[in-house]
Amino acid sequence: MALAARYNNLAGEAAHIRRLWPSDVAGYREHLLRLDRAARYARFGAVISDAVLADHANACFGAETLVFGYFVEGVIRGAAELHILDPGARLYLREGEAAFSVEKPWRHSGLGSALIGRLVLAAGNRGLRVLVISCLPQNFAMQGLAKKFGATLKCETDEVMGKITVQLPTPQTIFAEVVEDSLDFATALFDLQKRIFRSPVPADQAA
Repeated sequence: MALAARYNNLAGEAAHIRRLWPSDVAGYREHLLRLDRAARYARFGAVISDAVLADHANACFGAETLVFGYFVEGVIRGAAELHILDPGARLYLREGEAAFSVEKPWRHSGLGSALIGRLVLAAGNRGLRVLVISCLPQNFAMQGLAKKFGATLKCETDEVMGKITVQLPTPQTIFAEVVEDSLDFATALFDLQKRIFRSPVPADQAA
């Protein structure tokens, strides 16, 4: 089943994972702003203001960043970012950094494995050789998830750094991402249409 397809999560909610496009920037910004203090610290390693979060969301749709969102009932409740760290490096010597954010009610639901799977596929197809994941020392769930994907972990003073070796692309992996992106883009257009039709009409424009 394609990850973009709709399914019911463990709570029985309609949910799906797909790539985010520039039309999703507002929804992604709202997701980041809903993160509580602990989630912001876990994601950024510092207490981040709303203004900084909004700027970060706007900057995540450039050429060197991919974002995948976890939608529940049409609302982004979790996300994974892939940042290409050295776009000028030789192909297959590049590294990328992964970052994750999940709103509290949807944590510890197995979502992380699906999101990392999408990042690993995208990273390999873009010529990245290593995917870097950093987290706080007390974030044992993320460390366990990284090791599940073969990461080697190194403890620093105030963080744990994991590195996943990414497999080289094959015709099969490239085709798989083309299919996923096509489904994701079609779903994004559908979601955009729903948001437009749900938008209230100003009183002075109503018939």
